[in-house]
Amino acid sequence: MDASPLVSVVIPVFNEDQYLSKCIESVLLQTYSNLEIIIVNNCSTDMSLDIARHYKTLDDRIIIHNNNTFLCMLENHNQALKKISPLSKYTKMVLGDDFIFNDCIEKMVEVAEFDSNVGIVCSYRLLGNEVAGLGLPIANNPKGYSVFNGNKICRYQLLRSDIYIFGNPTAVMYKSDIIRSRYKFFNEQSLFADADVCFEILKKYNLGFINQVLSYARVDNNSFSLSILDFRPSLPAKVEFLNKYGNYYLDSLEYRDRYNNLMNEYYDYFGWKYFTQKKKEFWEFHEKELDKIGIKIKKLRILKHSIIYLFDNLLNPKKTIEYIRKKYIKYENYTIDIENEYRC
Repeated sequence: MDASPLVSVVIPVFNEDQYLSKCIESVLLQTYSNLEIIIVNNCSTDMSLDIARHYKTLDDRIIIHNNNTFLCMLENHNQALKKISPLSKYTKMVLGDDFIFNDCIEKMVEVAEFDSNVGIVCSYRLLGNEVAGLGLPIANNPKGYSVFNGNKICRYQLLRSDIYIFGNPTAVMYKSDIIRSRYKFFNEQSLFADADVCFEILKKYNLGFINQVLSYARVDNNSFSLSILDFRPSLPAKVEFLNKYGNYYLDSLEYRDRYNNLMNEYYDYFGWKYFTQKKKEFWEFHEKELDKIGIKIKKLRILKHSIIYLFDNLLNPKKTIEYIRKKYIKYENYTIDIENEYRC
């Protein structure tokens, strides 16, 4: 018998026959072998189920479940997670249009086994061609991973606008006991349910983080999250998480200052979009998301920030040009850094 812990790999699938073979093969080629691979087909109307059945004939670790009725995405994710074995120690989701690199699970299990209080393990990740998950201190050990206190990590995430640590479900491994302890693992009402559950888990657990790219998420498909990407959904998500978790992870002064700064950032964005965004869907999206947490958009404040934006650009053309130049230089340097990392 294999002495290594059993890892449940959960692959929720809906009409992803274009990408599913690569996804499944990335799991079958893992250097870590003690896996159960659970493919949950959410009433696909393409060839997804046939592809899953083909791979099941090649590897008896694969288990296929078919939903009797179509479920919304997060509802399907929650139902899929209920299929994991009672013997499973860790659970790794891989969305049907994503994939993981060959040593992903091996490295994540190593971190989780290093510290019994690690509830979540995540890493750098590729979003299309861009590396995400940057912002944490580089690991100070030769194995390239760190363990962080969960409360400190959540404070760090809430207070920063320029980082997003947790990643999408494909980038994260969870302790299976935590999944079993929650009736609905993901909050089906949250726009960023994958981050929301991390804030919940890290109240009691530590975070393991690996300074290495271990997963890939597509940005060229037709998912809901990509359809609203131009609306900058991270802004209402930040407000939502601050509203929900700020009083737990921050003191009252930190919370107040962060809220004021975040809303200024939000209205600065609205001030810019006042001139450039005419789509009704954009304004309805932000109005709906803020309304869910009890915040009403103030039109006079948008007008104020739009006037500031207009005058700032009209009266300071040099500043505008300098801003664009700095952005370009930053992008060039970022690209060079990533290339160097790959060469290493």
